[in-house]
Amino acid sequence: MRLALYLATMLSAYPCASLNYVAHAQSLPAIQTPPKEPPPASDRYRREAVRLLLEEANRVAHDLQLDERLPIVESELVAKYVPGLAIAPKLRMVGNISTSNYTYYVSIDNKFSFLERTGLTREYERLKQQYLWPMSRLDTNAAITLATQLLSSASMDVDSLNREGRVNVFAFTPEGKGGAHFVPVYWVYWTPKDLNGNGSIASVQLFIPTRLLLQMRVEKSKYILRRPLPVERWQAQSPKQ
Repeated sequence: MRLALYLATMLSAYPCASLNYVAHAQSLPAIQTPPKEPPPASDRYRREAVRLLLEEANRVAHDLQLDERLPIVESELVAKYVPGLAIAPKLRMVGNISTSNYTYYVSIDNKFSFLERTGLTREYERLKQQYLWPMSRLDTNAAITLATQLLSSASMDVDSLNREGRVNVFAFTPEGKGGAHFVPVYWVYWTPKDLNGNGSIASVQLFIPTRLLLQMRVEKSKYILRRPLPVERWQAQSPKQ
C-alpha cells in the first residue's frame, strides 16, 4: 500500500502560474502592480523540505565519504521529489533528491533511510565487463565487514541488527548459479530471526575492490539512529493538497 501511494504521488505534477500586470496604452492610467505576496504555504513547505533534504544529503555524503562534490547544492541536483501533504504526514516521509551520483531518500519516520547509486544498470554492465573473477576469489567476510562499517558510519544500529536479524550475503554471478565466475558486487542483508518475519530489515550493496557503495536500505525506524528532519511545523502550516 505504501509503495502504491508513493508511486501514484510521484506521477503527480505541481503546476505553478504567475500573473503579469501590463499597461497597454499611455492614455490609460498606470496599472499598479500589487505588492508581492509570500508564496503559498505549500510552496514554502516544498522549498523547506528540499532545503532539509540537501542538508541531510550533505551529512550522509560526508559520513559515508561518498564520491560527491561537497557541498551538494540545489542547482546541481538532477531530480527532486517531495510528496504532497495528503500523504506525506501519514507516511512520515519527506522525499528524495538525486545528484549525478546518488539518490538520497528520507522515507521512514522522516529519517534518511535509503541510498541508491545513480545509473545502477549501467554500473552493473560496466563492472561485469571489467571484473569477472574466478569463484576462488569470493570473500563474503570482507563484504560483511565493509557493509557493517558503512551502516555504522551512516548512524544505523548495527548491534541491534546483528542481535535481532540474521546476516546473509551473496555475490553477483552473471553466469548463474554454479557458474565459474562472479563479479565482486556483494549484497549483504539482514532478515528477521523471528520466524514470522519476512523480507530484509536492512541491506547494503557494495563493490569490494574500490569500496564503492551502490545501495543502502534500512527498512525500520528503530534501526535508524539519525535524527528525523523537522518538517512537522511546515506541514501543519501548509494546506493539504
